[in-house]
Amino acid sequence: MRFSQKIVAMSSLLLALTVGLLSVQQLFTVRSEVEGLVKVSLKEMVVGVGNTISAELSNKKAMAQSMTESIELNPDDRDYVKQLLEKPAIKNSFLAIGLGYESDAVVVENDDGWEPDASYDPRKRPWYMDAKRERTQIVTAPYVDVSTKQTIISIGNPVMNGNRFVGAMFYDLELGGLSELVNSVNIFDAGYLFLVTDKGQVIAHPETESNGKPFADVLSSVTLKEGLQQAKVDGVDSLISVTREASQDWFVVAVVDEDKAFSALATLRTNAIVFGLLGILISVVVMTLLIRTLLRPLGELNAAIKDVATGEGDLTKRIAPSNTPEFAELAQGFNQFAASLQERITHLKQLGDEVAASGNQTVTSSRQSSQAMQDQLKELEMLATAIHQMSLASNEVAENAQRASESANEVDRTTLEGSAVVSDTAKSIDALSDRIDQAVEQVKGLEHATSNIETILAVINEIADQTNLLALNAAIEAARAGESGRGFAVVADEVRTLAQRTQESTTEIRGMIEQLQNGSAAVSHAMTESRDTAVKAVENAKLADTALVRIRQSIEQIRDMNTQIASAAQEQSHVAEEINQNAVKIKTLSTSVVDLAQDSSNAMEQQRSHTESQKSILDRFKV
Repeated sequence: MRFSQKIVAMSSLLLALTVGLLSVQQLFTVRSEVEGLVKVSLKEMVVGVGNTISAELSNKKAMAQSMTESIELNPDDRDYVKQLLEKPAIKNSFLAIGLGYESDAVVVENDDGWEPDASYDPRKRPWYMDAKRERTQIVTAPYVDVSTKQTIISIGNPVMNGNRFVGAMFYDLELGGLSELVNSVNIFDAGYLFLVTDKGQVIAHPETESNGKPFADVLSSVTLKEGLQQAKVDGVDSLISVTREASQDWFVVAVVDEDKAFSALATLRTNAIVFGLLGILISVVVMTLLIRTLLRPLGELNAAIKDVATGEGDLTKRIAPSNTPEFAELAQGFNQFAASLQERITHLKQLGDEVAASGNQTVTSSRQSSQAMQDQLKELEMLATAIHQMSLASNEVAENAQRASESANEVDRTTLEGSAVVSDTAKSIDALSDRIDQAVEQVKGLEHATSNIETILAVINEIADQTNLLALNAAIEAARAGESGRGFAVVADEVRTLAQRTQESTTEIRGMIEQLQNGSAAVSHAMTESRDTAVKAVENAKLADTALVRIRQSIEQIRDMNTQIASAAQEQSHVAEEINQNAVKIKTLSTSVVDLAQDSSNAMEQQRSHTESQKSILDRFKV
């Protein structure tokens, strides 16, 4: 976010906060004043209604008192009383007027729609009993009239003739008139009024069905006591004012819808929000344009600094002084900085040219030295390689001579062992020849035994033939004997079967003996040939032993010559190894020198590159 945008944002935030705080403070102040005004106005209205009701009742009571005093002039003349009651002025002022006599309970009244029946006794009515008891004017509590079924009140006056109590008069007042009087008052077009007796009975309510109900049934969340209360009435936040009407111990109750009563506050709040946001928007636009104009010199300075920072700057350029003191000082400081930077870059360019010239000369010398060291290193590498190969050849000759000597020793041992083996073989062959002779004799004995077995088998075969013949004869005889010879026939049959199996077995044994005789003859022939071969092998073994002795003598001579060759090759290898080590050391030192020369050349090359880069960068500035 740009600096100018930050200034606008912070200023807008402060402005919004200030406007918001002022609006909230104004709303709370106005709400407090409006609430006070509403409460005072409501109190005045309720008091005014109470005074109006009190004045109305006082007027009715005065009229009742005046009428009673007129009747007391001649109370016993009932026609006179009737005549007074029928006067339009007095008749229109009350719902009904009447006089109940103490002597005979007769009622003289002016209600055209009501005719008391014989059971009606005024002396038992509340207005009569209260007036008789108090001997002064009284007002009854609201009650339901027996004829009209309306809630009314009655003004009761005792009628006296001197000190004698003649009776009592009643002046009925319909509460509907009071309800019209009460609700004729406009409570901000947001509520209504009604009356409640000190016993908590609702009278003069705009909703006639609520008249006569207990106060707790009409406003369950409100306490019947003087003062202002807040409660929900039919789900609406309401302000309730309760004021006592002193003359009758009644309460005047006002119910006001808070939202309607304070609707001006909602309008004020909406207007404050709309005009506050509009003012903030206009202020932001004006502030943005103003800050953009004021910070224009700073933008020029920023462009000049950015031009220098990108490396393509013109250090000869200067910023013109501004009319604003702060920006004038900033421009002067930048001009001084540009002049100082111009002088230093000029000096740096001169030094860079001198360093570049020295670097080029050093790089050329370093390259020549490095090339000479490279040639020397190649010669040393070739010398070291030749010496190393000669050392390897000497070692290989010594190793081959040593292996030849070891091979000669091994051959000598092998020849000695072979001679011993040949001797043992000759002895074994002699022993084998003797055993073959013994085996030949045993095979001949086996042939004789098999001949004897064949003779025995011939005898067994003849016996089996005779047994078979006898069994056949016995079977024939048993067949002739019939049932008595059946058991003997079975035995004869089994004997014949056994004789046949014996013949079959002797036949198989004869075949095996023939095979055994053939095998014995073959074994005897093979053993004879083996004995002849063993004799020849003994003679060959003796010849091989003589040859092995001559081989051992030749191997001894070879071993002596290999020992001499190995000694000479070993000495040559030691000398070559020493020369090789010296050559390797020289090569290592030469390699180090070459590496150092190469590093020096690389460093100088890098320095020259940096010098050229520095010169390229400095050349971008115009000095």
